[in-house]
Formats: sequence, structure tokens, C-alpha cells
Amino acid sequence: RPTLTIVAAQAVTHDRDSAATAEVVSAAASVELLHIGSLLHDDVIDEADSRRGTVSVNRRWGNPTAILAGDRLLALAAQMSARLGQYEAAVMADTLAALCDGQMLETGTMYDVERSEDAYLNSIAGKTAALLATSARLGGYEAGGTPDQIDALANYGHHLGMAFQIVDDLLDLTATDEILGKPAGKDILEGVFSIPVIKAMGADDEIRLLLDQPMTVDIAAQARVKVVASPAIRDAFEMAREQVQLACHVLTQCEVLHEPTVQAFQDVARHVLEQLRVP
Repeated sequence: RPTLTIVAAQAVTHDRDSAATAEVVSAAASVELLHIGSLLHDDVIDEADSRRGTVSVNRRWGNPTAILAGDRLLALAAQMSARLGQYEAAVMADTLAALCDGQMLETGTMYDVERSEDAYLNSIAGKTAALLATSARLGGYEAGGTPDQIDALANYGHHLGMAFQIVDDLLDLTATDEILGKPAGKDILEGVFSIPVIKAMGADDEIRLLLDQPMTVDIAAQARVKVVASPAIRDAFEMAREQVQLACHVLTQCEVLHEPTVQAFQDVARHVLEQLRVP
């Protein structure tokens, strides 16, 4: 996220040095503080024991400390963005609201076999894509970009975030604990039915009926095996690929962006797909 902000500034200024101004760096830092603060809260909500292979704050020091630390980081993010200006403060406030809205949409459909694809997409647009869109938006804004440039960069961040979350949800089903740095298959057990699960339930009543009962470790494991063996994995991967294509496309429509930076952004988007090995 901080790198996305700085590279977005480079796309506007065409100059690596002039892109790394104090304002750009502050914008990048404020977005990252917002992100880390939200993760501390997420781990409390999820009762997580680890985060990317490291013991979580709530596990080590307890929920009160994790919540207060998250609050403090959100406050720091607000302070930094407010010092930058009214526009930045408003964008960051809107982003925090989007993160909360996206998480609430997810929480409201936990263990719900009726969860729709639209409900899933609306949730990840808030809880993941909004943050990456803001990262790119603020980089373009602090570098003096035009409204068209700033919007193109923000749209890129949105589609990149959508692709990233879909891939992350696929990895939860297909990867190992070691690769993820956290327990694999945890989403189903916690009642978070992501897009591959939604697609699998829509195509297979057996999977739907399996999940439409009180969740246990055994049920979650059975469902995971069935979903991974279904066409839903390929279908969800194609959704991620489409988001990557959209991310690459929006940048080419803004001719004034720096071409080498556009290429770098497109490479980053395509790299998201390379985390998966889907035939």
C-alpha cells in the first residue's frame, strides 16, 4: 500500500525523486496506519491466534490492548491525513467507513448459504479494494495529478484490490498453513462463504446442504475438499483474472500517465494471479 501510493505519484510526475515528497510519504504512511489498525481489530473479531506467521496482538496481550492499539493507529492515520489537508482527511474518513461497511456486510452473512455473489463483491469492495484505491488516489493527488489521472489510479487500485481478495480467498481453500502464514481453510469454519464457496453451493446442492447446518471442524473440512474439487475454483479464478484485466485497462485509457509506471502497475496486477496454480 505505501509503495502503491509512491508509485502512483511517480506515474503523475514521471520523476522518482520528485514523487517521494514529504506529502506523498505522509499519505502513504497514513494509509498503512489505517490498514494496520484495521487488522488489529479484525484479529479481535476473528479471535485470530496469528497474523502472517506471527502471534497476533490479541493473542499475546489480550483483546483490550489490541483494540486500544488499533484505535491509536486509526487516530494517528486521521491526524496525519488532517495535517495534509481537507481533501485527504475526507478521503481517509470515507475509506474507514468503507472498510467498516464491507466488514459489516460480511459479518451479516456469516454461515448464510443464501449469500449471493453480489453480496460478496460489495463486501470485498469495501473491506479490501477501498484501501488500495485510496493508496493510489492519494499518491496521484499529492503529486499534483489531474482529476482524470487521479480517478484512473483509484480505479486501478479498486480492481487490484478486488483481484487480490478473490485470490486470497482462493488461497484459503487451496494453499497450506505454511504458505499462508495462518491456518488454511479457516474461512468456511468461521462461516465466511467466499466466492468459490458461493459458486460451488450454487452448482451443487450437496455442498449447499452440507453447509446449511451447524458448523463443525469436520463439516468445514468436508466442504473444503468438495469446493476445491469443483469447477468453482476455476470460475472464481476467472473472476480474479477479469479484475486484473480491468485494472490494466483503466490505466491505458489515461494517456498522460507515465508509460513505464503504467507497465509496472500492470505487472503488479498480473503478479497477483501468479500466486495461484489453476489449470
